[in-house]
Amino acid sequence: MPFVSEDLFGLDGEPIYPSAYDYYRTPSFENAKKFLAQASIYIPYEATRIIAEAAAADAERSQQSTNKLPYRSRYRYPEDCKGTKRRRGSDSCSDTELPDAEDIPGDFSIFNRANFIHHIHPYLSVCPNILRRILDIGIKIPERLRKTLWKHAGVQYEYSEYTLQEEMVERNPKQYECDATEILEEYFQLSPTLMRTSHLRDYHISNTVQVYDHLKDDDYMSRTVDSWLTTNGTGIAEFVLDGILEEPIDRPVSKGVYDHRHLQSLAICALLQWMIGKWPKPNGADHLQEIRFLTGSFSTRDVYEHNAFFNRWSGHLSRDGTALKNVGVVRVIRMEVCSVPNGVPNISIIPDDSGALIVHGRRVPFWGKVPPKPVFPYEKGKEMIYRLDDFFATPPVHQVIYTRYDLRAMFTAYYILTFSQKHDPAVEASVQQVLSVNAFRDAYKPDAALNRGAVYLTMDRLSLLYYELRRRALGAPNRGLAIITNQYSCGVGFKEYRSVRAAEP
Repeated sequence: MPFVSEDLFGLDGEPIYPSAYDYYRTPSFENAKKFLAQASIYIPYEATRIIAEAAAADAERSQQSTNKLPYRSRYRYPEDCKGTKRRRGSDSCSDTELPDAEDIPGDFSIFNRANFIHHIHPYLSVCPNILRRILDIGIKIPERLRKTLWKHAGVQYEYSEYTLQEEMVERNPKQYECDATEILEEYFQLSPTLMRTSHLRDYHISNTVQVYDHLKDDDYMSRTVDSWLTTNGTGIAEFVLDGILEEPIDRPVSKGVYDHRHLQSLAICALLQWMIGKWPKPNGADHLQEIRFLTGSFSTRDVYEHNAFFNRWSGHLSRDGTALKNVGVVRVIRMEVCSVPNGVPNISIIPDDSGALIVHGRRVPFWGKVPPKPVFPYEKGKEMIYRLDDFFATPPVHQVIYTRYDLRAMFTAYYILTFSQKHDPAVEASVQQVLSVNAFRDAYKPDAALNRGAVYLTMDRLSLLYYELRRRALGAPNRGLAIITNQYSCGVGFKEYRSVRAAEP
């Protein structure tokens, strides 16, 4: 999405994308189309519609005059647009048979630590002593990989047995996410494919090149939806949306909705609404009886505004989606923790208890009260005690549900602790607990999708990378896709993984 500045309001105080709130209140197909057009995002199947309308107009003209060459010949569907897929901006590879899971080098703990840096990354660079705690303690990361992660987290350093020289370099979370994804893809030998689609600008009848180019996008989207809605005999298609509609909206909603996170989520919803609902398959989804969108999050408490929007959204998709006329039900279902197998070490799901986890032998509630303040008799001075109070009062220390801002606050408090405080067993146990809980939270939705054979959709590159690692370890079919919006350019990208790059001898 072309959000070119943090300020999404004009000088007159009016929002730059006013159609976003209209779409949020009433997520109809018409409002979705207005919002996508205003955000310069391609409306699915728009090129196909233009070609069809032009062909129909030509047919009408040809009936009125048989002495002229039929104008429609200029709009004939090019053969090379059929059954093709365009990949841009990334390595492409042929679809080959996947190797056995045990042949793929992989260490989920390495991924979890690299991804954790993304969660706590401020808008400059990560403090070196925080990086040491995450990348150096309790884990063995190959030296070359560790140095590269340090560099892209904002610290360039030269290390020898006797000296450590560091240079802080300005980085931001989005830049680290992109860099870390590429680093880990190379380390785990993953080959991504990326299909980009740009906004279809004002169409002129004398210029059909751009329209024909977008026919390839339409073909890709149509084949993608075809794979999504192909049932496995149950008559049910399920979708897991990760990182979409999970952050609370500031009040009033009419102003709070104009935030990059919310606008990106709404853009993805509008795009999916048109991709699925206006899918140009003649008879719609054959033998499909129900579509389920599965929700359930550890990012925040249930966000009422988003839950209400999502229910309105699924209602419009069901009623007005021309491709879903034969589908009986389109609904939203919440997943409970106990329904998803847990694959994260040192974490147990308590049977018949959806309110807590066992983390390293300790019961950690989803929502909890701040624990009593620990006593550190060897610390002197109120300032040092206050520092510990700030650290232990942060939500991630004593509960499972917290926001990314809470996580950053925790490590901001950790940064100013003294050396002895950082190495205190209580502080160390809290950091280790948060590392494990965060890994569980990140794994929950991808694992749920893999366990149920559902389509996995995310806006996060690193989340898709985890899905792919986990999918290959389980030998599961590939149904994961990242829909990527760019803050500084128009259009979206569709990213997926197709094969394993051959290891060098």
